[in-house]
Amino acid sequence: MPTDDLTPGDLTPEEFARVRQGVRLLVAHLVKAEDMPLAGVLASAHAEIIGAIAAVYGGDMAARSARLAADQVEGMPSLEEYAAENPLATMATKGRA
Repeated sequence: MPTDDLTPGDLTPEEFARVRQGVRLLVAHLVKAEDMPLAGVLASAHAEIIGAIAAVYGGDMAARSARLAADQVEGMPSLEEYAAENPLATMATKGRA
């Protein structure tokens, strides 16, 4: 039943991790096995999830959820940006130390 608080609180930590892993696997499958562009897959998944939140909890909750997520990631560098600024952190290792 919908509540006023949209959190993974209804899930155990293990269930929460399984859901997140399932989403990552689905995205990876669509990109690699189905040869779909990553940006399109992510945009479609985002739209589907926000739409589902709106259908179950209402548009206000979906908008609040999107704003909270945006607050948490705004200013975060992409992996490409991070690698450009920290080349040693993203280099593959060779041999043994």
